[in-house]
Amino acid sequence: MKKLILVAPMGVSAANGELCIAKAVQPASEHSQALTNDTRFECLAAGNDTTIPEIYKKGWKVASVFPQMIPGASTGLQRTRWTLVIEKN
Repeated sequence: MKKLILVAPMGVSAANGELCIAKAVQPASEHSQALTNDTRFECLAAGNDTTIPEIYKKGWKVASVFPQMIPGASTGLQRTRWTLVIEKN
């Protein structure tokens, strides 16, 4: 039986990652709610009620951002919720 040995180059490290979810908001128009520096996110490790600039100040970076459309609980109308994937080395 042959053994497989994997060698990683120097300086490679695993990153920590998590999802941050913004509060769902009713769009002001037929377009989705704009993502701004004031948008508040809930993140487990990076902090609750935090913004993208605050996330970066804590040493995290945004790897991905995407909108999610969810139905409103009382009206059934579509609401936008921004989701971030953040990571930290």
